[in-house]
Amino acid sequence: MLPGASRSSAQDSNNDGLLEIPEAGDWTDPFGRSYNVLYDEVLWFRANVRYGHILELTGRFDRAADYLRWSQKIRGRILDVFWPTTKPDETGPTQNRFADRQRGLGDTQYLLAEITPFAFNWRCDTCGNILTFLMNVLDVDRARTAFRFMWGVGVNQPGPIANLYPVVQAGDPDWRAYYTVNLLNLPHHYHNGGIWPFIGGMWVRFINRLGFHEVATQELLRLARLNQLGRDHEWEFNEWAHGQTGRPMGKAYQAWSAAFFLRACHDLEADPKSLGHE
Repeated sequence: MLPGASRSSAQDSNNDGLLEIPEAGDWTDPFGRSYNVLYDEVLWFRANVRYGHILELTGRFDRAADYLRWSQKIRGRILDVFWPTTKPDETGPTQNRFADRQRGLGDTQYLLAEITPFAFNWRCDTCGNILTFLMNVLDVDRARTAFRFMWGVGVNQPGPIANLYPVVQAGDPDWRAYYTVNLLNLPHHYHNGGIWPFIGGMWVRFINRLGFHEVATQELLRLARLNQLGRDHEWEFNEWAHGQTGRPMGKAYQAWSAAFFLRACHDLEADPKSLGHE
């Protein structure tokens, strides 16, 4: 096993397939998510799939099969835990888990951002939801449901797209005192509903993969305009923008903002000349 995979496996202390993430322990830096966090679990699924394929290439087929089987357990757990439903489970008796208790709370239209043994977070993590489809965790029907929700609430306004809906306001149980440090995670700032162009690139690919090519093309053009904005110069490919004003507020010349834009262009086979006429 790779050292990184071994360390990550140790974070699944109850061997249920999902990692237990410490607070502020992923890409969202000083943001108060913990335990079973959607974004991290999707990456964990993908890591197991890719490592299984690496083992196949080296001829270790038995070990590869173990990882590929485990990846499907992770996938099943993600769908079971993070997409609550009132529909009865037709597969038979299940463990006493959070998803079982949701029958008293109703259905959701997207994968929840975070689950703990003691609570849940109904907010929509746009990056996590998009990744679940791009990484073949979420089926098309539920991906379309999630898209309709995100489109309906306007996560792509004023630019593609905000990382969180709805934002965490002061006084909310999810609010943390450290969100005010350097004014970084105020509502509509940074990881609290800020606009992230790298997620915008995935958003374009997500829409295109759902079969809405014209909508994806329009969103790609809007993403290009967002990347063109800068605090000092044009085409800064800024890190993030304010969730209400759409103005860039992060660091300039970010490789991930540029890379995900280029990947979206590649997926759509975008011709810059034709985009310029729209």
